[in-house]
Amino acid sequence: MKRHGTMGTTQRRDAGFTLIEVLVVLLIVALASGTAAFAVSRNTRAPDAQGYASALRDLLSLAQQRAMITANTQAVEIDMASVPVTATWEGTDVSAPPGVSVDLLIGHELLRSDGIARIVFFGEGGSTGARFEISDAKGGGAVVATNWLTGISIVERKDDETRR
Repeated sequence: MKRHGTMGTTQRRDAGFTLIEVLVVLLIVALASGTAAFAVSRNTRAPDAQGYASALRDLLSLAQQRAMITANTQAVEIDMASVPVTATWEGTDVSAPPGVSVDLLIGHELLRSDGIARIVFFGEGGSTGARFEISDAKGGGAVVATNWLTGISIVERKDDETRR
């Protein structure tokens, strides 16, 4: 396509998209498809050890964040004696699905005589710390670990842990 300028000179501009425009469109499509895939996989996941471990980690992380924001201690109580094992914090309960077992690996001193383990998060970010092993009947499993110094809770797959 040729255009004539005001001074009678000829400028040439090819029709099409610039590289930046194409990259922006690809980024938007990638974000949209990633979000949709995450939403679909989250809703169709069968209850298993990994799903419960993620839910428990999320509950622990919320308590830690609240402790840091308010500068007050927050406690998550995990009833190890109940069936199913249930974690409770501020009226929110996260119960293990049928066939999922939970064992306390580190933090036995947190376990009271009534079977409740109490993980406390402090205002400066630390916690009492704990480590739970979560297993299901299908052979899947995960470990939820809360660091005592940072208060950060993570989920590790059992197979990742055995490679260390």
